[in-house]
Amino acid sequence: MMHAKFPLEGYIQAIAARVAEDLQGKIDLTTLRWTREPGKRDVEDQTYSVYIDGHDPRDGVVLLVSNPDFPNAVRDGVVQASAVSGLLSPETAGHVITPCDSGQWGEQTWAAFPKFTPMSDSRLIGYAQKIRFAPRVADWLAEVARETRKEHAAPAKYGELFIAPLRYLCDADDLSPALRAAACGYLDYVAEIQPRLFTVVEHTDLWLGNMFFARGAGQRWPRLMGDFYVVDWRGARTDGYPAADLLRYCQSIFLHGGSRPGMLLRDYGRHLGIDAFEMGLYVLLSIGRLGMNLDQFPRAKYIELSSDLFEFMKLHLFQHFPWALPSGPNGYYRPDVK
Repeated sequence: MMHAKFPLEGYIQAIAARVAEDLQGKIDLTTLRWTREPGKRDVEDQTYSVYIDGHDPRDGVVLLVSNPDFPNAVRDGVVQASAVSGLLSPETAGHVITPCDSGQWGEQTWAAFPKFTPMSDSRLIGYAQKIRFAPRVADWLAEVARETRKEHAAPAKYGELFIAPLRYLCDADDLSPALRAAACGYLDYVAEIQPRLFTVVEHTDLWLGNMFFARGAGQRWPRLMGDFYVVDWRGARTDGYPAADLLRYCQSIFLHGGSRPGMLLRDYGRHLGIDAFEMGLYVLLSIGRLGMNLDQFPRAKYIELSSDLFEFMKLHLFQHFPWALPSGPNGYYRPDVK
């Protein structure tokens, strides 16, 4: 099958045929089509993605194939998703999408996933999905954090995880002055106080585009009656930071503000026993470590995303708590820490 502008490469068609064989003919190869046209890539290691419908609508798949320049990209994502699932209880791991088939074709790695649906394009249904699923996603993230929480006391590891990313932000003169000032204030606090901090599993790119949904049973509002699933675990960290995933997710679905992001963050913090000051620290640690490990991620895009996330955090996190962001070195000490 050919797309009007972009032909489906022969090796992708061959991989699709392999998937059809592995799945015992449950998919219809005549429906093979791009999920998005492979034009200019946002990042160099971006994968190719195609839909294949099932003869039964429940059997359709999304096939991911690594691009020729980064042949191991898809396999790396599968390995990381499996690693994350292995750290979670079966119920919690059930929201991590793992492939129904995977393999290698020449140098290219590939994986087929159940064909769940993205958020509806309908303004009404999409809004209803956001309202219904946001608290469930927040509760799930809190459970992920509870199940994978790990404290680090060894000085070398503590410095690597909780000091180096803040120092990086302080020294990055192309980032926003406000973000750098907050990072420097947190750096002073962490270096002097040495608070007990912990890591959790962190997706690192949890936004609306990586959230999919299964249709529920019944004829009325099936998109609202199913469950949610998270894809693209390639950049996930088992030594990640709490709160960062939830903040990114809220930023992607609540574009026009409102009180819901702050409420979700407050409840998340209560579940984990951390306040806004600590959540702000963890978010900046996540931003800093991303900057230290950009790999194929464009620097200009990182600067923009970091600034946007920081401003969103100031607006929706700190308005609900009696803490203030650090304003610079020696600029903040918590009143509850002597």
